[in-house]
Amino acid sequence: MYWFSYMLVLMLIVTRRTRSLTIASYAPLILAFIAYSQLWVDLGNLVYMIPFCSIPALIMHYATGAIPPKGTYLRWLSMRSLLPPIDLRLAAVSMFSWIAIFIVISLILLRKSRGVPIEEIRR
Repeated sequence: MYWFSYMLVLMLIVTRRTRSLTIASYAPLILAFIAYSQLWVDLGNLVYMIPFCSIPALIMHYATGAIPPKGTYLRWLSMRSLLPPIDLRLAAVSMFSWIAIFIVISLILLRKSRGVPIEEIRR
């Protein structure tokens, strides 16, 4: 989440749209709420494509030792029905690839960034 936020801020600084910093600060929060929605909603294969959705499955696997489903964790924890399990290797590859993508984009934007006056950021 840190690298996503860092990339987002650098993108706004490079494009000189510093007035949008407040609005852009909500983007990581929205993506985190999509990952939080996995408690109730089965996202299917979107779990591997949305940046923060594979993190809860990996944490739950290493905390409990069980292989969690792709979504609807509350139904899974209450053991009311069998749900298709998540592919842990694909989830780990997805998570690390998103991290690598955010790092590479951040480094590219960091090289392109120039100083921004504080007065512009304060507005």
